[in-house]
Amino acid sequence: MYYRELYDRVRFFKEEQEGVKIMCKLGEELMAAGRAEGRAAGRTENAYDTARLMLEDGEPIEKIMRYTKLTLEQIEAIKSE
Repeated sequence: MYYRELYDRVRFFKEEQEGVKIMCKLGEELMAAGRAEGRAAGRTENAYDTARLMLEDGEPIEKIMRYTKLTLEQIEAIKSE
């Protein structure tokens, strides 16, 4: 089957200098993407938490939208929870 081809590719990425370099670069790119995704998720979660608190305090929807950058639909969904 393709075992020899698979073996050769794995060996290249593990043992050859160019293969290791490619894998390191790919790993760094994946880590950076993961960090960016995590930061974005944190910002969104923070915006939702802020909107909940502002709604509890009776703040107007327009002000919540301006401070959190959430849409009217998102704030209405939080309100209905």
